[in-house]
Amino acid sequence: MGEVNEINKEQTEAVERVNESFITVNDLIEEIVGKISEIDKKSTEMNDDRNNIVSTIENISAISEETAAASEEVTASIEEQTSATEEVANSATKLNELSHELNSGISVFKI
Repeated sequence: MGEVNEINKEQTEAVERVNESFITVNDLIEEIVGKISEIDKKSTEMNDDRNNIVSTIENISAISEETAAASEEVTASIEEQTSATEEVANSATKLNELSHELNSGISVFKI
């Protein structure tokens, strides 16, 4: 009977050790699940941040394109104004020449 009790005691202790091992494994699994949940949350946050960055870059690109187009329009306007100014200067020079010719023509009729 003593031997049976000893075997029973050893088996009980073995079962307790296995039970403790299962508890430890369970605790570790719960910890891993928590870490996986944190990783998933951080991954979602990173994805949201990436989307915000892409959106911001697209907005900057659109603004840059609008600025470039406006710059081209300003350049075209400046070129038109320069051309018009040159025409006015040429007309003023011709007018001055005509004025000198007119003065010369009038001087003949001076009394």
